[in-house]
Amino acid sequence: MQAVAVEADEANWWRDVSVPVGTVLLLTILLAVDDLNPVKILCSYAQYYQGVTSVLLTEGRIGCLAALLLAALVVHQKERVLYYCVRTFFRCTFNNMFFSSIEIVGLEHLPKTGPVILTGNHNNQFVDGIILLTNCDRQVSFMIAQKSFDRPLVGFLAKAFHCIPVSRPQDIAFPGAGSLTLDGTTCLRGEGTAFVKQLRAGDQVEIAGEENPHKVKSVSSDTQAVLEAATSRSESGVKYKVHPKVDQSKMFDEVYGGLRKGRCLGIFPEGGSHDRTDLLPLKAGVAMIALDAFHKHHMTVPIVPVGLNYFKGHRFGGRVVVEFGPPIVVPEQMYLQYESDRHAAIESLLGLIATGMRSVIVPTPDYHTLQQIYMARRLYVPDGLKLSAEQTMDLNRRFAIGFKRDLEFR
Repeated sequence: MQAVAVEADEANWWRDVSVPVGTVLLLTILLAVDDLNPVKILCSYAQYYQGVTSVLLTEGRIGCLAALLLAALVVHQKERVLYYCVRTFFRCTFNNMFFSSIEIVGLEHLPKTGPVILTGNHNNQFVDGIILLTNCDRQVSFMIAQKSFDRPLVGFLAKAFHCIPVSRPQDIAFPGAGSLTLDGTTCLRGEGTAFVKQLRAGDQVEIAGEENPHKVKSVSSDTQAVLEAATSRSESGVKYKVHPKVDQSKMFDEVYGGLRKGRCLGIFPEGGSHDRTDLLPLKAGVAMIALDAFHKHHMTVPIVPVGLNYFKGHRFGGRVVVEFGPPIVVPEQMYLQYESDRHAAIESLLGLIATGMRSVIVPTPDYHTLQQIYMARRLYVPDGLKLSAEQTMDLNRRFAIGFKRDLEFR
């Protein structure tokens, strides 16, 4: 079976390269042999008949005309040309300078055409996006924080790669006036506060000591407001920050406009980069985009999980395996549930996405456990046997499951 698979891979490889290689060889022959060069043949016929065409059809004039047409084509497709030029630059420099190898697994799972959403884990802030952009067959438009988009160099690259800026409430948060008094309920009381001026319904309040921000339901006065969820403790003199509600309508219009054109949207649904060996809780945005694409725009958009796995990621010259998982197709019943219970449908879809994303990474509780898994895999593999990137990742995940079960039984 293994020999048959190897033969099939070789046949597919030859099939993929035969057309471009054959085209290059044919052009080489035509340009190398004067008697076969079509431009020279055309000019020689023009000179033979000694007419007006002999003056107009010269090799220089044809070359100038072709150069002008090429320049017009580049100007017309300047965004596409810039995208591929920047991508080629990073592929030739970034990939080879910072990593010893970048291996791609499961690229066949990525649909060749049509709208699709890529969801990747986020361990390196800008490195993750560059790796996906330079090693993916399709053009990817990533969603990027407005804060990063506004930086000079990052902004230029983001525009070249057709990234979509997202204004995040935490990026424009500001310290609230005065202090809060908490009583473990949804009531929010302040001392020296200016709720009427600084808060409005839909804003979020980041309270010191609380795990997550609280959404504001209503504002009664400068010192009283109501939250949608109760606080977790009773305390006075608590400092806080205000996360203003952001109008994301323009961003969503750009997202759905791209999906309608059959583009590929890239999202890091954890919301920020981190150095953990497992996923952070996923933000609701990716689920909302997929569900609203169907309800508001009549599009069924598959979600392809992508795992960025760094081996010795903290060292220069490490190895990276990028694994594309099977597409996640939103179940029909989830679309129906979204009509009656948006929150439950979003949570259900986020669960599916998280499961898909964990299937393309090696989720472990900490970095030490991850290193133990790598060591166990190296000890398990016989000397002299070189595993493919796909086999390595599969074996790592099997050991991760074994380690998890062992910890549960203890």
